[in-house]
Amino acid sequence: MSSADLAQDVLLSVITALPRWRRADGPFLGFVYGIAGHKVANAFRTMGRDRSAATSDVPELLETAERASGPEEMAIGAWTRHRLYGLLERLPDRQREVLALRTVIGLSVEEVADATGSTPGAVRIAQHRALSSLRQMLAIDVAARRPRTERAAPGHDQAPSWTATCSGGSG
Repeated sequence: MSSADLAQDVLLSVITALPRWRRADGPFLGFVYGIAGHKVANAFRTMGRDRSAATSDVPELLETAERASGPEEMAIGAWTRHRLYGLLERLPDRQREVLALRTVIGLSVEEVADATGSTPGAVRIAQHRALSSLRQMLAIDVAARRPRTERAAPGHDQAPSWTATCSGGSG
């Protein structure tokens, strides 16, 4: 989906949803940002799943191809993106929405606060908690993928030395 298609989809959704908007629900700009945020997140999610759609330009793949020296690096990059999407899906909706609006769309804290109907302080806290949760989930994931000998308790991290056992007894 091109950016023009996405913008058209957002505008169409805003026009369709306009009869449901009430001034009491919050600022109109927040209403529009909310719809735009969801549409952009859905577009990224769809692009991540659908590898068959042709695009006019593929900057992410071109950038990856320039940095990668072979299929191994490309596979690692694809696995990393897949893992990141999985971690993001585990976040609460509010934290995921704040992260998407701040990092994907690039809104300021104040704009995200307007879009979500909260305060800038609440947006900063939600972003901090989301990033902390992602760090913690990633650390757990990395620890679970380490070989068993690296996860062993201190002092028990190496296999027994057979040479020391054999040389001590055969003197």
